Amino acid sequence: MSDRSNILKIFNPSQNFENVNNKNVIDEDCFGCNVFNSIFSLTGGGYLLSGYPVRKNAKWSIQEYNKIHPKWWRASLRTVGGGVVLFGLYRSVETFQLWRKLESTKLKE
Repeated sequence: MSDRSNILKIFNPSQNFENVNNKNVIDEDCFGCNVFNSIFSLTGGGYLLSGYPVRKNAKWSIQEYNKIHPKWWRASLRTVGGGVVLFGLYRSVETFQLWRKLESTKLKE
């Protein structure tokens, strides 16, 4: 395994995970990663939930629209969008808790 491949390290991690503070590197939370994850989940899920991807073109008749975007497809897109929004809300709460933990750690120092 090449030392330069980060993808292979995900599937075949080396045995030395220890960092300077004697904590596992995998257990460390990435605050910026969590913020962007929640932002992208909320916006992407909101996009799907809004129905904008399956909006009706003015040139299409109702029959053409229903043929291109069946009702089950529109419903499944909105359902997936709602799930992604809920995931984004969960990650936002998790990120807020991480931020409070980081702030309380800074105040103690």
